[in-house]
Amino acid sequence: VNARSTLTYGCYLLGLVFVAYLLQQAWPELRAVLSNASPGWLLFCTLTFFGHTLLACWMLHQLLVTAGVDLGMRSTSRVYYLSQMTKYVPGVVWWFAMQASLLKSENAVRKVVFANMRLMLLVSSSFILFSLALLALFVMPSGWAWSLLLVLLCPLALHLLNGFRFVHGLPLFIRRWLPNAMLEEIRPTVMSLASLFLQCLAQFALYMLTILGMIFAFYDMAPLVALQLAAYQCLAWVAGVLSVIVPAGMGVREAVFLLLGSITDQYSSEQLQSLAVITRTLQIVQEALFSLVAVVLVRVRWL
Repeated sequence: VNARSTLTYGCYLLGLVFVAYLLQQAWPELRAVLSNASPGWLLFCTLTFFGHTLLACWMLHQLLVTAGVDLGMRSTSRVYYLSQMTKYVPGVVWWFAMQASLLKSENAVRKVVFANMRLMLLVSSSFILFSLALLALFVMPSGWAWSLLLVLLCPLALHLLNGFRFVHGLPLFIRRWLPNAMLEEIRPTVMSLASLFLQCLAQFALYMLTILGMIFAFYDMAPLVALQLAAYQCLAWVAGVLSVIVPAGMGVREAVFLLLGSITDQYSSEQLQSLAVITRTLQIVQEALFSLVAVVLVRVRWL
């Protein structure tokens, strides 16, 4: 137990140090704009982001149940929120090591890795399709038809990923590892397809509202323009999530957002760069806040 506790809080403190370093590096660019921020919008985007993470935590709980680990929602929340800081530490192993240290079961690392991988794929695929469906309304002549098609493709994509029928298309080294990741054969999740679709849609909506809140907190921008930038941020977030070897997708997400924003001449490079820094920094602060609250709740035995 002492060894587990040492690993848990050692990883947490390491992550906290890296987060403090990242915030210190971003401070010169933020200092000028923070004084003009809207407190109401900052509170709004913090609440919606908390809803987004809480729903992700609920999905992780259900995926762990599928893997044969029924922690209950409270224990899953402890695992999820305490490990948020470690994803900013170089070397993705720290995130999984900390989550595994909070589980009292055999093959904890494999189960956590597998459940997180499934969560990442399910949410990422839905975010891509929903974002493209939204953007289709802006850029295509018959945008509503393409948008509807992309939305209808989402349940199909979730069905294929949920059953893991795509396994044979993965690289050989991953296929060799996958059968050992579970004590039992790969099974569909305990969520129905309708439930899975609605949860992914709700996650997308909450994340979009989070980004919109961040934009309106700092910029006086037309809603449709902000909506398009928020969709770019969602696609950039997916790129960051899928770049698993980069801590929290640092740099990858920002580069993809700047690339998408520069496709047209509608946005200046300074505005895009400022927004990329602001959204990243605010999410780091929000995740640090949620994680610190989780630490306090754990110490007083409420979580």
